[in-house]
Amino acid sequence: MAYLSSGYTGAELANRLYQSTKLTGTKAAAITACYQYLNDAQLDLFYEYDWPELLIQDDYITTDDSAYYSLASALNNAAKAGFGRVRDGSVRCGTRNLIPTSKYQWDKDDPSRGYSGTPTHYCLVSRVDFRVLPYGSDGDIVYLDWVLMPVKIESDTAAADISFAPEHQELIHQGGLWRLMRDYSQKDWMVQYDLYRKMLRNAIANSSPVNYGAVLITPVSC
Repeated sequence: MAYLSSGYTGAELANRLYQSTKLTGTKAAAITACYQYLNDAQLDLFYEYDWPELLIQDDYITTDDSAYYSLASALNNAAKAGFGRVRDGSVRCGTRNLIPTSKYQWDKDDPSRGYSGTPTHYCLVSRVDFRVLPYGSDGDIVYLDWVLMPVKIESDTAAADISFAPEHQELIHQGGLWRLMRDYSQKDWMVQYDLYRKMLRNAIANSSPVNYGAVLITPVSC
């Protein structure tokens, strides 16, 4: 018995995209273009939503009085090299949720970095420049949830290595398809784009592995 849970290989996704349209030129060149469209679609999905399969929860860094930390190396999860972004509202130290701020604002509030004590704010300048403010004492544990950057889809990518769950891989295909149709001047590409956006909205609405029904909702007394 086989379940619909193994997903597709990178080659299968590219070949399906190739077969969906009438591309010109050699098949090898067209397949190369298909991989580019598939990976562009993955990035689109990454920016749209914190997908459960990309979410790393309760990871942490240990402060050492550094001015900043590279989250591509300082995190403790084995996949930290694939760090994509911090999940909003997840950064905490002890019993305190840290407040996001910009480097510009902190430069105004504490230009000499004279404030000390337990961190109250954080600033994410880039994936290699994460700051807790004040810098804190040596050994503070700062917890956070973060989102993985999708793994690049290539010809030798195994089904198990595709970043998105099998139930979301159709979105990769559809996202690649409208881009391909647009770039090859196929007149119906906007129709395909609208279909993709509708599928995306539905997938986000149903992305939780648990669907809570009304029976679990406690009425509020007026």
